[in-house]
Amino acid sequence: AANGAEAVERAAATAPAVSLDELTAADGRFRVDRIVELAPLADRVVRSLETSDEALRDLSTDWLTGPMSGAVDELRAEISGSLPDARTVVDALEVAPGLLGAEGERTYLVLLGNPAEARELGGFVANVGVLTAADGRLDFRSLDPLPTLEGPLQDAALPLPEDLPVEYANAQPHRFVRSWTDSPDIQTIADTVATLAPVFVDLEVDGVLYLDPHVVAALLELTGPVVVPETDDEITADNAVDYLLRDQYLADDFEADGERKERLGAAGELAFDRLLTGGFPGPRRMADLLSPLVRGRRLLFTTTDPAPH
Repeated sequence: AANGAEAVERAAATAPAVSLDELTAADGRFRVDRIVELAPLADRVVRSLETSDEALRDLSTDWLTGPMSGAVDELRAEISGSLPDARTVVDALEVAPGLLGAEGERTYLVLLGNPAEARELGGFVANVGVLTAADGRLDFRSLDPLPTLEGPLQDAALPLPEDLPVEYANAQPHRFVRSWTDSPDIQTIADTVATLAPVFVDLEVDGVLYLDPHVVAALLELTGPVVVPETDDEITADNAVDYLLRDQYLADDFEADGERKERLGAAGELAFDRLLTGGFPGPRRMADLLSPLVRGRRLLFTTTDPAPH
């Protein structure tokens, strides 16, 4: 009873100071100052849960009646079950300000994978964009079609990074952008891309974000439909997966491959712009929408920073 009361008391004291809706501003910018303020509050809650969890694990219920023993077991399961998510929140609040550019602008490459042609991570790289973060504000731009991006790489004749797995090296990621996802390890991909980025985009890359058509569909639930430039094709949350995996290849102008990918890149840029400038939904809505995609490895992110990601 004392442990349960302590946990509830700690939560009741913290809850009024925690408003998740305050983490984003009306203009779509993340409020880094509020994230910094929330970090120690979340840490105190976790430490309280850990204290209760330890006490309850050491508590013997041998001499309690069935209803009392069941109540203790239920409390023990509830507290221990909440700890992993609570610790994840603390970790996220700790690294979020840096990732969002609180200590200087950060640059991330966005890789749109398309499982229409499989790769070890999920799908081949169909489009590439750049996401920048500065003081909580995010900006996105789509890069040139793959043949244009690959030109400088092939001309530069860069050596493969050292200690690259043989299977990944055989895919020649230093020459072919579409083969960047020929590794199941997002960290290997990010570290490799970071060595190549200065050549083809003249940028120092701080991390890599991978997403596939299912993530695009989820984001369109937030932004609304987008029309592919110079076509009548409208991409919606309902048809995005089918369009990106199949329908785009059935278009009459499929042979104009570079133009097709350029138009798709423009449509993606429009969707990102709407998301970034239209105001982010609350963290709960984003978590509900994207968590299943993270668990399914359709949405992956890591940094090139040696510190914990």
